[in-house]
Amino acid sequence: TRLDADGRYQKYLEQVCDAFPEDFPEIDDIIQRRETLKAAQKALKMRNGDATAEVEDMRSRRMAVKKEGDDKSLVLNQDIATEQRRYDLLKNTVKKTEADIIREEIGAKERSRELGEITMAIRNLFARCEDTKPRNAHHHSSVDLSERDPVQLLEVIERR
Repeated sequence: TRLDADGRYQKYLEQVCDAFPEDFPEIDDIIQRRETLKAAQKALKMRNGDATAEVEDMRSRRMAVKKEGDDKSLVLNQDIATEQRRYDLLKNTVKKTEADIIREEIGAKERSRELGEITMAIRNLFARCEDTKPRNAHHHSSVDLSERDPVQLLEVIERR
């Protein structure tokens, strides 16, 4: 052993035994303690290596989960943007359709107003024609003008 080969080491171990007699009554106790500490150090290094490998495994799994979450988030954001564009397009289409409907309603009201004015003008002309006839020729005056078709009234006016 090293104890035999190196007297200085032997002398040092004897001094340790003298300094700590309760912990190390003999040199073999120091050597045994050293072997126990070496074995514990080796076990700790293995545990540290295992823990490091486990940490690396957890880190790579966490990164994979994070990447998957980021990818899903990106896809969802793209879906949201697509739906937002679709919504905006539909909203613009609805606005255009509503504007077209309003224009059509305004046009229909205008045409209805014009038709009413024309009908009133025809009835007015018919009434004037009836008023200018000699008294004995008033065979149409007993008919309510609102019940007569404006086209028929025009035909009567034209024959006159």
